Amino acid sequence: MIAYVEEARRYDASRGGEPRARAAAQALERLLPQDTGTLLDLACGTGIVTRRLPRLRPRGVLVTTVDRNGAYFVPGSDVARVTARLRDQYRLRVPDGRSRMLGRAARNGMRPAHETVFPGTGQGRSPRRWREVITAGRIPWCRHAEPSRVAEVLDGLAALRAGHPRPDLLYRLVALRKEGTP
Repeated sequence: MIAYVEEARRYDASRGGEPRARAAAQALERLLPQDTGTLLDLACGTGIVTRRLPRLRPRGVLVTTVDRNGAYFVPGSDVARVTARLRDQYRLRVPDGRSRMLGRAARNGMRPAHETVFPGTGQGRSPRRWREVITAGRIPWCRHAEPSRVAEVLDGLAALRAGHPRPDLLYRLVALRKEGTP
């Protein structure tokens, strides 16, 4: 059995730890209405972000991350350029894609109310790290690709400045509101 406290510590640290949690909480504060007092944190990790909110207040607002996996690939970045063709060809349906999330929201009578971003502090991967996670089989769009295409991407990543992490990711949050509510 996993020791929850130790596992939670590792889980949070692997996702940017305290700096990322602080940034995420600040982003949430920008989205939540001022006049309410309850927030449901549903399957959102260890609670590291939620506990930073001095007042919890959704009032009929659903806040969700969109395009989380796309946050790694900032337009114009060298890693995005090297991986673009393979990602575009082999990516699975992204469950948190912005258009997919907004379509689901609209079918349930919700509309976008606000959007904001926050940095994934310390989560920019170096080309060396990308090579490691691809080789380990942890990237879905590589697991489904032809081995020769994956090898081309690995070679392209090897040609980049390998040890230097790229800029922090920018996660996008969308607040959705039920139609007809302020």
